[in-house]
Amino acid sequence: MFFNQNLNKKLHIYVVSVLLASTVSIPLHAATYLPGGTNWEVAENRIWNTPTALFDDKTTQTLWVGSANGLEEHDRETGYLIRVYTQKDGLPDNRINALLSDDNGGFWVATDNGLAQRNESGEWRLFDTSNSGLPHNEVMVLESDGQQGIWLATPEGLAHRNNNAEWQVFNFDNTPMPSILIQDLLRAQDGTLWIATLNGLVHYDPIQDQWKTYTPSDGLPDLAISALVQDALGNIWAGTVWGGLARNDVQGNWQAVNTEYPQLMASRISDLTIDSMGTLWVATNQEGLLYRAVNGQWGQLTQLDSGWIGDPVLLSDRKELWIAANRRLAYLSELADLKVFKPKIEEQQATTTERLVAEDTSPLDIASLQDPETGVEWLLVNGKGLVQRTANGEETLVSDDYPYKYADKLFPGIQGGFWVWYYSRLYYRQADGTQKEYQLYDTKGETGASIEQAVSDGIGGLWLITNGIGGSDWSGGILFHLDPIHGEVASVLHENNGWSNNTLGKMVGHEQNLWLSSGSGLHYINNEGNWETYPQVNDQLSLGGNINALLPDKSGGLWLGTRNGGLVHWSPGGQWAVIDTGNSDIPSNQINDIKHAADGGLWLNTSNGLAHYSPTQDWSVINASNSALPSNRVDDFAVDNDGNLWIENNGQQGKLNFAPALSGVLAGSKAAILIHPKGQGGKRKLTTHRFIAASAYQALQERYYKHDDIYFISYRPDMDVNDDHEPDKRAVDAPVSFFQAETTALREVSSADIQEAFTWAGKRGKLSQPLLIHIVADSLQNGEILLDPKTGDSLTAEELGQLLDTYQQTTDTPVVVVLDSSYSGAFITRLSGSNRVIITSTDAEQNTAYQEFLGNDSFTWHYFQQLRRGHDFYSAFIQAQSLLERSGLRQQAQLDDNGDGMANSERDGRLAGLGCLNACFMPKPSQEVFNNGDVLRVTLPELPDDKDSYVGINLPENQGVFMLAGYNQLMPLASITEPPLWQGGTQMLDLPINSAFPHGDYLLYLLRVPKRSNPLLNTDNWELSVGTFSVE
Repeated sequence: MFFNQNLNKKLHIYVVSVLLASTVSIPLHAATYLPGGTNWEVAENRIWNTPTALFDDKTTQTLWVGSANGLEEHDRETGYLIRVYTQKDGLPDNRINALLSDDNGGFWVATDNGLAQRNESGEWRLFDTSNSGLPHNEVMVLESDGQQGIWLATPEGLAHRNNNAEWQVFNFDNTPMPSILIQDLLRAQDGTLWIATLNGLVHYDPIQDQWKTYTPSDGLPDLAISALVQDALGNIWAGTVWGGLARNDVQGNWQAVNTEYPQLMASRISDLTIDSMGTLWVATNQEGLLYRAVNGQWGQLTQLDSGWIGDPVLLSDRKELWIAANRRLAYLSELADLKVFKPKIEEQQATTTERLVAEDTSPLDIASLQDPETGVEWLLVNGKGLVQRTANGEETLVSDDYPYKYADKLFPGIQGGFWVWYYSRLYYRQADGTQKEYQLYDTKGETGASIEQAVSDGIGGLWLITNGIGGSDWSGGILFHLDPIHGEVASVLHENNGWSNNTLGKMVGHEQNLWLSSGSGLHYINNEGNWETYPQVNDQLSLGGNINALLPDKSGGLWLGTRNGGLVHWSPGGQWAVIDTGNSDIPSNQINDIKHAADGGLWLNTSNGLAHYSPTQDWSVINASNSALPSNRVDDFAVDNDGNLWIENNGQQGKLNFAPALSGVLAGSKAAILIHPKGQGGKRKLTTHRFIAASAYQALQERYYKHDDIYFISYRPDMDVNDDHEPDKRAVDAPVSFFQAETTALREVSSADIQEAFTWAGKRGKLSQPLLIHIVADSLQNGEILLDPKTGDSLTAEELGQLLDTYQQTTDTPVVVVLDSSYSGAFITRLSGSNRVIITSTDAEQNTAYQEFLGNDSFTWHYFQQLRRGHDFYSAFIQAQSLLERSGLRQQAQLDDNGDGMANSERDGRLAGLGCLNACFMPKPSQEVFNNGDVLRVTLPELPDDKDSYVGINLPENQGVFMLAGYNQLMPLASITEPPLWQGGTQMLDLPINSAFPHGDYLLYLLRVPKRSNPLLNTDNWELSVGTFSVE
């Protein structure tokens, strides 16, 4: 049953509960490594990248931002990131170099691997060297020719595509251009073209076919030109790489203007633009954003902090100036009010923590090393630097400079020192902060060899592999051992040591020994320098040049991932075992990498997706066709402390997490139907509906609904339900799923789709929890739910009522219906019935009122947030209605659960108050009322360990709040300086009631929050459940 006996849940509990500040850990349940239980989430700290281009589409109220990891779609009013488009969505490459309007409602996208055009309908058209006149697939700069054609800069020269799709290429063969390394293009007011190159500024008149090159001898301060713009008077402004800024007047004279603002000489100018007032804006890499007024006075936009320094990208139109730099976005409206937008992760960090390293930082972006004696941890954070974290969690940025900002790995040294591997170079940092760079030599005995691999030797030294001559010739590679005590480099193995094939491959350390692969096979080197070679496993499987990955097991053995021989294991006794497609369910014999899994098994990166090999020798295969994984290709992956997989493809990272195994009340059957037809109105309203529907899906997942428990009907197969701004491929079931969209035409939601959803629910039989139905849609004035805005097809109250009647007659399952649409209160009379909770966002005469673009002020957004936080169906309704009134929206939500068809009566709320979204997680006393001599026993629900929880008890009449660190371990809240972590199981209290117990009502708290987060600084993520009992 979905009922609980907490009839008395009071709203004032939140006032008391904000005092709670400690954590509960419920016993571990293993994750289920099944395709149906996976959720793919793009790493939040990778979503806003360093911007490379801007395009302002006022027609759709969209600001497009190009970056190194895709094309970002932002709402231009709020700056909110709506969606990230990548190669998976049709782009030729993830790196965006330039954006340009096509003057037909769409725009051009220049990438590292081709040119794309997106039309006003959102359809993509791709151009490359195979289907067009492009001289090279890398397109760096775009400029309009003023006649619906475009100019393009590529590494093979300048190209032009006219409005008849005819191409022309300009390069050294047919022009006097001094360089084809083009940095910027500018179509002047007279139709001529200015070309900024690294070897001079070129002026081209396409009508006269005349070329002229300007150099420092003509008055330019530098040969390398980086940016161009023309003002209203016809003057051309040229920014340079090393020489500051210059101006060309209408008479054709060039003059440097650096004396006006000398700091220009110290900065590289990355972009120039001019606003409607004639102000020149100059983006620099050292001084940030500068401006020059029409009267010649200079200034700096001081409202932007140092985080904006670093080649900002500018876009000016009318009286607005857009600025993008370092994962930030801002605009100046009316040239007075500055509005800054930041990624959501930065906003969360600003309100929740002062830590330098975010808790959800990808393990692919961080390297760490901990001193076992002091507990001090050193962390290398990609793009941030070297961070020291003390045993109590305090963090200090030790260095954000070379080599630490972009170093790869840390290795332990001796006496508090450690090794730092920076790309191909190596440093040793001593405990006092001094450092030394080690120069390794190549096969010719010359220093400067590039380091390809490094592993610890277990006693403070390192094993290293360097490449050979020329940087990529591995045939001359050398294996080194570094001894930090003597500071000497000893060459151990190379071609002069008699190797038959010393093409060095993978290397892994185990205790003080080393495993190494080469063209000769697998080599074992012990701590005395003795080594042994294994050329093959058997007659059919040679190891020479056939090893992609090495991983020691926990028993002294070794796992090998091979190129074509499957997974191989070597035991300390010398026994070999081969696991391949012929004798197991491994998906491929090509194993690219191996990692330890959290359950003691293995994760394999294969050519056909990821595979999990359990300790019981069972296989689970996860790939793009059966899970949320975006692609079978995995460039790199890591396993975090929670057992999640972090995956990198084409420079973009994401996290693949797994639904935890559920037990107890959570293991019961459940189902939800979400209905999201296309509405009327513009893009902003459609986006608002989309976010409301997604918020309901998110709340269900937070309460442990899996994809298979949710039937999602949406007119958009590419819905994003986890707020990572990319499509969630497995979310939408009808009318057309994400996978079907490749071959099936899209269509609107129909009554037949909704009928099919109820048929699906009926086949699941009687549920342990009520069937939840949520609809967000537009409606007709009589309340009918609009399904197709073009045809006017709708869902009537009678039709929905019949579906509910049939479902409940078949399954005898309670239902909760939540309608978010105008005039939705008109449905209550027909839908009302036994064992039903009917909730509508308005009465029969009201419109929905969304003031916030993302629907964050809508009734059902508030409602599902409260359900996610642990409220029962009734108290969530009261809270959501209160928040609605507080925001000033005159919209009266309705609730009927007693079957009389009259909403919000005194008798309503009793049934709704008995259930929560997928059960109520409250602490449960053994009885409701206790007397002297009874035994108070309180248990906690059996929940997954994917979240931290805080346990407390509030005495009657506010006589005190106690925290519990474990079974019966009561601690007064007033005496606690640091909240204790709950270490117990499901038993919370077992105490005899005596005369010392205060009489009255007690409150029992179970607060669950994301792991390792501070609940007092992040109350929006609370899940709070409250139990009650009385002592008489």
